[in-house]
Amino acid sequence: MGLYNLAINTLSNSKIGQYLYGKSNILITNILKTGYIPQHVAFIMDGNRRFAKTQNLKVSQGHEAGSKSLLKIIETCYDLEIKHVTIYAFSIENFNRSEDEVENIFKILLEKLSFLIENQDYEYSKFIQIKIIGNKSLIPIETLTKFELIEKKSFENSNTDNNPPPLVLNVCFVYTSRDEISHSIGETLQDVIDQNLSIDQINSQIISNNFYFDPNTPSVDLLIRTSGHTRLSDFLIWQVNESNSKIEFLNMYWPDFNQFDYYKLLLKLGFNKLIQDIKNPKSIWELISNKQPKLIEIFEHFLKFNNYNDFEKINNQDWNVDLKKLQPPPPLVSILGEKS
Repeated sequence: MGLYNLAINTLSNSKIGQYLYGKSNILITNILKTGYIPQHVAFIMDGNRRFAKTQNLKVSQGHEAGSKSLLKIIETCYDLEIKHVTIYAFSIENFNRSEDEVENIFKILLEKLSFLIENQDYEYSKFIQIKIIGNKSLIPIETLTKFELIEKKSFENSNTDNNPPPLVLNVCFVYTSRDEISHSIGETLQDVIDQNLSIDQINSQIISNNFYFDPNTPSVDLLIRTSGHTRLSDFLIWQVNESNSKIEFLNMYWPDFNQFDYYKLLLKLGFNKLIQDIKNPKSIWELISNKQPKLIEIFEHFLKFNNYNDFEKINNQDWNVDLKKLQPPPPLVSILGEKS
């Protein structure tokens, strides 16, 4: 663990540290919310086992530490009003690990998801809707039944009149992109066989609509992978290629990843988005119109135009100025008040 994370953990364990930690989180969250916030963020939570090895811990303790990091990140996403979070909890390839480790991963995941929705003292329990994404035919029946109960309970908790729109947590469990694409192709072919679809109608949208994900799930804006590996490991391969997704590979283990590391990535994403908007004046106009109606009123009054077309005319105007016809500059005045 680096000195940075050690300092964060030390601060958060003292009363003064907890106070400062909480206030700084609120401050940074409010600052970030004034700019661009992604609507869908995905995480490849890699490095739990290697974290355990470096700390001389059991593998199960590494997964436990990783689950705590996940809870913090989910809370941060909700506070930032990010609506969709997708996590790579268990790949189909993970069945190749030892039976004890697989069972332990199942156990920890069930415990943490149950905590998210059943703990009455947990302030976020009513604001999270959990969806299990993956090949459910490969999940043991007993485990699948528990996951389905968690899904149902989270839906009931988050869909009440008094609650704000929930954060949708897509848990990719027993999942790979290749399996998802194969599943979609099978569903599409079955629709053709059932005469619900003609071959000529098949396109990329039809394929993506038959994925394990809800068809209304927005595109992935940001995908984050920890542990230093620069690969997707068969995760959301289709989804990150169909949109302008940003991918960040971090040279740290998942249990070391905290809110402040996340804030830095969101600041970077927001800065890059701002640069793109500066290159496209119409995007700036739309951004101001959607987020700050009062600003647009001031902006219009100052520049004396009422819509984007007027702005475009001014922006594209040929500004040929004869310097000889300009008014003479005012006389220079020294700090003593004397004219020079």
